[in-house]
Amino acid sequence: MVNILVADMVQSEGRIPQRLTKEKYALGIVTLFPSLQDPHGKTGYEHFYDGQKGGGFLVWRLKSVQRATRLPVRSKDSRIEENGGPMLRREIGHCDDHPDEQRFQELISVMNHTNNREVIMKKMRDTLEYRQRLVHDPDRSSTVLSVFPRLLDTKGLVIFYYSYFCLL
Repeated sequence: MVNILVADMVQSEGRIPQRLTKEKYALGIVTLFPSLQDPHGKTGYEHFYDGQKGGGFLVWRLKSVQRATRLPVRSKDSRIEENGGPMLRREIGHCDDHPDEQRFQELISVMNHTNNREVIMKKMRDTLEYRQRLVHDPDRSSTVLSVFPRLLDTKGLVIFYYSYFCLL
């Protein structure tokens, strides 16, 4: 009986029915079958659905159904090609072919020859596009730390760099 009622609930309301629906089904059970009523319970249908404790036969069966019909989980290797996002494959040209290459080299040089944290942070923001192209270029991605040594000795930059690569 519980299996049939849960199947009907899932069919009419989806995998996660509302609390009121579960209460109505439990009340319907004890109304149609008074001998199944809990004489010691407050509402009489706690064995079928107890909203306070989140338990009962209906809830247990719903959990089993939810486990069996679990939504597909994306793996770390799956890529979202249609919507973009960090896993989208992008066409990356070689870094030396970019028209702003000279400007980026000047910014990197200034950043590597100063100890002023604010200047370093500003130059890191200004060279974000260059770093992204460098990171996504398979031939040059291993040179990021040699091109940007300030990632290692400026507090806060290595945390950003590490978290960025964990998302790749």
